[in-house]
Amino acid sequence: MLRQKAPRLTDGLLADLRRYIDAHYLPLEEQRAAAPRPKKSRRRSFDAEEQPQAQYAAPCSPSAALGDTASLGFDLHVDEPFSLKLLRLIDRKGMRDVACYKKANVSRQTWYKIMNESGYRPNKKTVLSFALALELTLEETQTLLESVGFVLSQSSLFDVILMYCLSHGIYDAATIDAMLFQHDQETLFSKA
Repeated sequence: MLRQKAPRLTDGLLADLRRYIDAHYLPLEEQRAAAPRPKKSRRRSFDAEEQPQAQYAAPCSPSAALGDTASLGFDLHVDEPFSLKLLRLIDRKGMRDVACYKKANVSRQTWYKIMNESGYRPNKKTVLSFALALELTLEETQTLLESVGFVLSQSSLFDVILMYCLSHGIYDAATIDAMLFQHDQETLFSKA
């Protein structure tokens, strides 16, 4: 693969990204300091008559518990494998499989594992690469990540930069990698 010259990030784009980071990035240390510590309480024994009654919610379907995912542009099938979710998104975007995994900079071997190994779980960066290749929204990306057990977190600068890109429609791999590199984060698409 030929090395491309990194794009020059404009001062306006960098300033906008800095404002976004300032508003959304909360390092884990600050989260811990801001969270109130639970007070220790003394255990109290209850008589059978004064035992508190548990309030149970009425049972509901998994789709009702997850909310309305149809508004995100795709239906979430709770037990559907990641590979089928990904194929449905590729079809919805009108892309070909090969074009998608190449745009995501995912190897053919990884693509094969995703499609053919039932227990294979891609890593977070692979899922994010597909989300960017498919030009998903931030909400669609969060839903796709959640389907394999990941989330974008405000305690990770890498994640906050990607949330900025997704929410501002920035899908160019070189631009995203330049933004990550500018903030001393591991790049997503290229080896720095």
